[in-house]
Amino acid sequence: MDPDRLCKHSGSYNVARTPQILPVGRNVERRAQHGTRGIIINSKNFMNQNNNKRTPDNPMGEEPKKKNRFSIYWIYGLIGLTILGVNVFRGVKPAGVETDQQKFYRMVTEGDIEKIKTIRNKKLVRVFVNADSLKNKSTMYHELLADSQEKDKYERAVKSNQPQLFFSIIDDKTFATQMADFYKSNPTVRQVPDSPDDEGEFFSQAGKTARQVGYLTKGAMRVCFYGVNGEEFTRCFMEENRFAVDYNSFLNELPCAEYVEALTDCEMLVFEKPDFTELANTIPDWSPIITKIMAAAMMRKVSEAHQMLSEDATARYLTFLEKNPGLANRIPLSILASYLGITQSSLSRIRKNL
Repeated sequence: MDPDRLCKHSGSYNVARTPQILPVGRNVERRAQHGTRGIIINSKNFMNQNNNKRTPDNPMGEEPKKKNRFSIYWIYGLIGLTILGVNVFRGVKPAGVETDQQKFYRMVTEGDIEKIKTIRNKKLVRVFVNADSLKNKSTMYHELLADSQEKDKYERAVKSNQPQLFFSIIDDKTFATQMADFYKSNPTVRQVPDSPDDEGEFFSQAGKTARQVGYLTKGAMRVCFYGVNGEEFTRCFMEENRFAVDYNSFLNELPCAEYVEALTDCEMLVFEKPDFTELANTIPDWSPIITKIMAAAMMRKVSEAHQMLSEDATARYLTFLEKNPGLANRIPLSILASYLGITQSSLSRIRKNL
């Protein structure tokens, strides 16, 4: 691998040298994007720029003293310098606005629903609203789809073939039973077609060795695990500009203890162990940078663990909102509840009382 070459990317195709992460489901795309044109960067000049020209900030033309300053932009440069291709991990898109099952029943009764998709591994249902209902009941759906961060969400929903709504369920079997009872009690209501599926959105999986490191450039992810009875626990969240890896598994080739899962559509810079090793051999002070990143992650873990033990549920929720502004609007309530260590109904009561 030539560390002096940074590729510009267009188009996409599979790269054989990139090991395939085995996802759950079928919807995870792992692609490497390459272009025919490249940008040549000299690694020595990139890392050790000799600023011997006279400038307003350097009138004598002397080389300034070098400081080891950790910066997220430096990390971008380091990764870009050593990776020939960008592997893009795409999870499931945040499809629609969260609603509840009772509102869904009313919409089914009124004939507003075209179809649904039960997502078994996420314990939620994605709802596709009829285009005619969206237009004929524009006031209601404009209000239902209102989003302070996306002012044109209703307009895009009318034109899109993506699900506009979703809601959480106990599990797919329970939901199927509930729907059967609903149709039995409402025999004149048209039955809405359902296409149950799993969403492939695991970047790495428990029990399998992590072979790649991801650097999250877009989206939100979580680290989670499952109990002996199938209950899920969310340990932490990751947003943009964070590394996503079970470092112990990646470094020592041990099975991962937890899952790294995409909660929204995610784009990541993904590279393999040889690339990661070459960073340490090529880039000055790379090892101290990684040490700082790992230390910061450990401090966050200790801080979050202390918060979980010392605060009640309401305080934990308020602390989460303070430390993660906007994240609550990007993830399902069931996922947030599993992080806070409470049920979804308890979280709903907390939100209602605030």
